Amino acid sequence: MRRLVINGHTPATKMKTPRTNAELFSSTSENIDAFHRKSLTPRTLAKDLGRSWKGVSAEVRARAIEPFSPDGADFGNLYLREKVLSPKS
Repeated sequence: MRRLVINGHTPATKMKTPRTNAELFSSTSENIDAFHRKSLTPRTLAKDLGRSWKGVSAEVRARAIEPFSPDGADFGNLYLREKVLSPKS
């Protein structure tokens, strides 16, 4: 998640820790909502659709939808919501 934030792909809020005064990224509920409006994983999609994540994963693979990978970066099974939920090709 930190790499997504640092590279500007999802919002986060900088906060200072009370003990060390170091600045760290923290996710507010607004940040989390913004992330989920843009991105999803097979598990979050399965939860949204009330289906199994294995079935959802198989469907995404069958439709040849590539994971979110800007400039070749690997963020795992993270997909852009607009690509997964667009009408099937």
